[in-house]
Amino acid sequence: MILTIGAIAMMTIGGLVQDGGRETYLSYFQGTYAQSGQCDQLTTVWTFSPREITQGQLTCETFKFTDLNGAVRIETRNCSEGGKAVPAVTYRLDLVSTEVIKAFDGQQTTMLRQCPGF
Repeated sequence: MILTIGAIAMMTIGGLVQDGGRETYLSYFQGTYAQSGQCDQLTTVWTFSPREITQGQLTCETFKFTDLNGAVRIETRNCSEGGKAVPAVTYRLDLVSTEVIKAFDGQQTTMLRQCPGF
């Protein structure tokens, strides 16, 4: 019993629970997003699916999820852009509202609105 409580405590220190991160991602962030008014421009659309993240022409396989108390960090692997291999990206997604997320791709933060019909 003490071991179980200790294991749970170790998993939740700092809000970092890997399995919870995947569940948070699957529950709140899946879909197609873009900056306001840009859903029809394929080069600016972001798509979050269970197995990959697409950001314009960049596509990465999702690999590791970490829950950050409502936000989620996603580490990726096997990324490509325009058919060429590129370094992996670590994303941080924050839920702003039911239709808006804040996405950080390691370089910049972008406010994204869910595209209708996706």
